[in-house]
Amino acid sequence: MVQKSTGPAAVVLTGSWTFTSLSGTQGRVPVEEALAKKPRGTWLSSQVADYDVKKMSKGSFYITCPDTDVEEALDQAGMAWGAGDVFE
Repeated sequence: MVQKSTGPAAVVLTGSWTFTSLSGTQGRVPVEEALAKKPRGTWLSSQVADYDVKKMSKGSFYITCPDTDVEEALDQAGMAWGAGDVFE
């Protein structure tokens, strides 16, 4: 019998290209304004957080957050290739 934990969980989140006040906005702005200003391909930090919560609710441990230009599977393939360089 498997019991579901109610305590804290540990996850590894690899964020995508995230558009924040550190990368271009001036402080807090409405989501609509941020979406209009962000570069193509980037996600807002709220989008990254929503994706992380969705994956955590499915029991994911290592979460690779895609961006608008690259699918998660392609990011994972690139990481696997890079990790292979470390171990070969």
